[in-house]
Amino acid sequence: MEYSVSLAPYAIVDNAYESDFLKADQVAMYVSTSGGAEYNYLAAESIGTELGVALAPAGPVNNKTMIQGANFAVFDRGQTEAQKEAGVLFCRFMLRPENTVYWAIEGNYLPVTKSGYADSTWEEHVANDSGKQVMSEAMLNGFGPLNHANYSSMRLVFRPMYEEAMLLESTPQQALDDAAAQLEDLLEY
Repeated sequence: MEYSVSLAPYAIVDNAYESDFLKADQVAMYVSTSGGAEYNYLAAESIGTELGVALAPAGPVNNKTMIQGANFAVFDRGQTEAQKEAGVLFCRFMLRPENTVYWAIEGNYLPVTKSGYADSTWEEHVANDSGKQVMSEAMLNGFGPLNHANYSSMRLVFRPMYEEAMLLESTPQQALDDAAAQLEDLLEY
């Protein structure tokens, strides 16, 4: 966090879409998601700039970056057994390699299973797209978020804490201390 904050005076700290800043020719480098890549490619193209893609910066601990994406779940919230079974059937359908690849290609996303990356259709799709090749590598080598019942609530603590530090409204240490205090109750399972 200290490193990120040290870059703040030289950065655009905003929660607008990166594509807006790319169209305005205001950025040279940014960290983003694969989901926004197509918009960013189009924004760069609109000003005659080629957009390159590289793996996200990673620390010395594991040289990997966290990945997140679509979740499939079937909840029991009063549905009939037939409705829940249909939900499970849909999840199984979407997790088949050919279906996750189809969804990824048509939606400009990435497959949600490792088997999708080994699918010949996906391999052909990314053969001439160096950006998608890098994004695929990141997905296969990344790690998922914390598997904790309160993870979503924890994320709601981290975002404003990080923003306060990046906007120089708080020091990194104070932001982390504040977050730790708020997370204490969320860690209880």
